[in-house]
This record gives sequence, structure tokens and C-alpha cells, in this order.
Amino acid sequence: EKSAYAILRSLAMWVSKMARPMYFGVLVLLVLLRLADAQENFCTREYLSHFEGFPMRLDSTVYWFGPNDQSEKATGSASRFYDPNKPTMLYFHGWTGQGNGWTSKCKRVTTRCHADVCPDGGQQLLVNDWLDEGWNVGFFYWDQFADEECARDAEQKLWFDRGGDGLAWKSYNPATGQTQFNSYAKSDEMTVSEICVNQVKRAMGSYKGSQVRFVGHSLGAQLAVRCASLLHVEDHPAAPSRLALLEPYFSKHSHMFFGCHGGVTTDEGMGDFAARLTVQLVEHLWSSKNVVTETYKSSLLTEKSAEESPYSELKSLVENGVGGVEKTLVGTLASGMKAEDLERAS
Repeated sequence: EKSAYAILRSLAMWVSKMARPMYFGVLVLLVLLRLADAQENFCTREYLSHFEGFPMRLDSTVYWFGPNDQSEKATGSASRFYDPNKPTMLYFHGWTGQGNGWTSKCKRVTTRCHADVCPDGGQQLLVNDWLDEGWNVGFFYWDQFADEECARDAEQKLWFDRGGDGLAWKSYNPATGQTQFNSYAKSDEMTVSEICVNQVKRAMGSYKGSQVRFVGHSLGAQLAVRCASLLHVEDHPAAPSRLALLEPYFSKHSHMFFGCHGGVTTDEGMGDFAARLTVQLVEHLWSSKNVVTETYKSSLLTEKSAEESPYSELKSLVENGVGGVEKTLVGTLASGMKAEDLERAS
């Protein structure tokens, strides 16, 4: 298996340099990730001791992180890893339904990089610079909601309850190996974004620090934007002054619906709703609250075409500002691609 992993990794690196065989490269990458994932075991007593109830019970909340990937569940009070007087960064992860889903592997995103993302078996610590600079670092977990076979189904939960009968979330019993979907239904929390707002308010109700930043990856970019917007409606002290959107994903504009099978078309499900509203919220946050947005794009994988890309609109906003007058900030990570190719993608 180790030999196969090494071969596939080399093959994926070669394919990534080619412009045409994109889908072949994606296939190789998915196989590579599955092999790397199989090498890590998360359902251990030591690993699960870091989280309260996960994965048997719903654990969608904020956790604070400290040195060496130590963590604690947010309580709203000052603690080992949370000082309400310090600047704060909150991270929002993306879809977790890859393979058979992360819940049944007891897997969570933490400040220690996984082997399926980082080289040399992973284990690199990712937020030391933030901690060294005196920041609080928190993660909002919605992974049990995001653990859907089809990424579009996870995306819908950020904006509405499609069936009107509660939000589906996944649980897993490591002792029996049983996985099941459960329903979460509360009148004041009908979307994951509303859960996010309440959990951030619970975690940071007494916040007095100088600034808050939200960082969202993939589907988590949409969540970061909407959660920020709802917090600003209330003028909450935890409402962020800056957003960083890392590889923002919209199912309407992806080359593929990750995990979706059957007769799926871009006319079903979300359509353009999520993309259009995200762009509108980013624009409104800048014009009404002076919230700066950064966008980082490194792949063609989340694009359907340059002409229809919501990223094009986001980039226009962050480059030129609302009305094309103000100059704000845009970031690009080429990830080995030529600059002109990145510009074409965006």
C-alpha cells in the first residue's frame, strides 16, 4: 500500500502540470486521498477525548485551540486557550462527505494537518504563527451536518431546511460500527448558519478584543459569509471585520457535484441562489460595515466556466470595491499554475 501511495502521488504531481487531462487528474487525486486517509486512525480513545460527545452525539459548536493541537470546547468564559481581550480568528471547514464520510472515521479538521492534505505523512501544526502573535484560534464544527454523500446537499443546509422537517446530521457509534442520520429541528435554528450565529455568540458573548476574522474554506466560505452577515445585523461584538475565503465552492459552478449520482444537473437544488446571495452579502458587508474580504483561488476544479463564475464577481468586488472606486484586497495562490492560467480561471 505504501508503494502504491508513493506511485500515485508521483502520478498526481505529473498530472497536475498538464492542462488537458483534468478529470483524469481528479480521479488520481481521489484515489490518492483514499489511500492516505486509510493510513490514519481517528477512532481512538485519546483522539475522541478532545471532543465532547463526538461522533455519537451532535457536536456542532466552537472549539478553541492552543499549542500542539490542544483544544477545548468554548464556554463563553476566559479559559486556557481563549482570552476575550485578544484578537480572534475563527475557521469554518467545508464538506466532509468524502468516501463514506468523515463521521464514520471519527475524523475532524484540527490545527494538525492530515496526511491526505500535507506531505510526508502530515502532522504539521498549522496555526503556530497565529498563536505566537497572540491570537485566539477557534474552529466552528458543522462536520456532522456537512457529512453528506452529495456536496450540494450539505450546501443547502447553510441557507434553508429543504424538507422542512429538520436538518439531517450524522452520528456514529465506534463500538458497534453503526452510522445513522438524525434530524435537528429548532425553530430559531433552521439553518447551519443560524446554528453558527448562536454558537459564536455563546462562545464570544463577552468579547472585547481588537478584531475578529473569519476564514472559510470551500463550502465553509459560504458559511463564513452568511454567519458574519447575521452577526453584523445584531451588531454583535464577535461580528468580524475581515473575511478570508479560501477556494470558495458553489455547487452550481463546479466542474462536478462531489459525490452526487444519478440525473443531477445544475438546474436542480441550489441553482445560482447560493452564489448570487454570497456575492451580495460580501458587497453589503463592505458598503455598510467596512468588512474587508480576501479571496484565494488555486484550482480550476471549483469552476464551471470563467464567464459564469461567482468568483469573478467576488474578485471584482475585492479588487475594485463596491462601485469600482474603493481599492480593497485580493489574494491569489497559484499552486504551481501560471499566473495567466489563474487569471483565466477567475
